[in-house]
Amino acid sequence: MKHFDIVEVQKKIGYVFRDWELLFAAFTHSSYANEHGVTSYERLEFLGDSIVNFVVGEYLFNNYRNEDEGFLTKSRALLVSTKTLGAAVNDLDIIEYMRTLGGAIQDEVLKSVKVKADLFEAIVGAIMVDGGGLDGCRKFVLDKLSRFIGSEYAQKNANFKAMIYEKCAQSGKKLEFHTYSAGKNEFISELIINGVPQCRGEGSSKKKAEQHAANIFLTSQKTSK
Repeated sequence: MKHFDIVEVQKKIGYVFRDWELLFAAFTHSSYANEHGVTSYERLEFLGDSIVNFVVGEYLFNNYRNEDEGFLTKSRALLVSTKTLGAAVNDLDIIEYMRTLGGAIQDEVLKSVKVKADLFEAIVGAIMVDGGGLDGCRKFVLDKLSRFIGSEYAQKNANFKAMIYEKCAQSGKKLEFHTYSAGKNEFISELIINGVPQCRGEGSSKKKAEQHAANIFLTSQKTSK
């Protein structure tokens, strides 16, 4: 645990707090709070969780106007996931400022992806309570998640095959993947809808080839609108 440098932490976050106690609370794990009789980040994290979901949902709604509810729901779930928020905290390089007990507990806390995600949400909650309002929260969330929104990261983690299955199920169409080996560690998958071939994908496994084909199809549908 690093010495809590208020100036440095606020600089990394990109927000100057009026009430430093809120900032301290956002970085206080329950193990430290219980031992020292102070407030942990849990209530702030509760508030921040709702705000992060709203901000990301609002962004997707406004910027992906041709996508349906299924796409928006899956995209939001990816962007507000523990993995993504934890990665954002890694980018900020602030987890070592978390106030926790020493020893094994400290090591466990500082390595926990969930704690990192909780910290992200607690910071958002703290910004709201401090008076930064929704605009301040929106600025923090979208800025710190900018490299994940609409990026290759999101594409690599999206389940394109599931998205197409859902679309076809909703419209009563039959979806098939004709996947075959084209050599060592090389597969080709043909995406077929209602018996009509649509496109082909390639990959080092059947799963990757089918995902590639699904991604190609979804991209072509989006650009044709």
